[in-house]
Amino acid sequence: MSRVAKGIRTALVAAAVAAFSVSVAAPPAAAAKECKSSVSGSSKGKFKIKKAKNLARASWRGAARAAHGGKYDKWYKAKDKSVNCAKKGLKWSCTMSARPCK
Repeated sequence: MSRVAKGIRTALVAAAVAAFSVSVAAPPAAAAKECKSSVSGSSKGKFKIKKAKNLARASWRGAARAAHGGKYDKWYKAKDKSVNCAKKGLKWSCTMSARPCK
């Protein structure tokens, strides 16, 4: 193999390695989460805490959807989550707040 061919091959291998390194190291911009301002949802007067939490989450989803649109109503994607439940007598009430993200 001539010196010119070896030089070209070396340059091509180096370029391929550099291109691969950049594509692996830099995540796509679409992968970053876009989060909005915090919203809250609540429920009152439920005999079971699970029901109180489910209704508070549904309330949070509705508030997130109303404030920021349907792409932001997923609790599992939200950041800075807060869940507070309290029992008064026999009934549970819960409040959930979080920053909705898409």
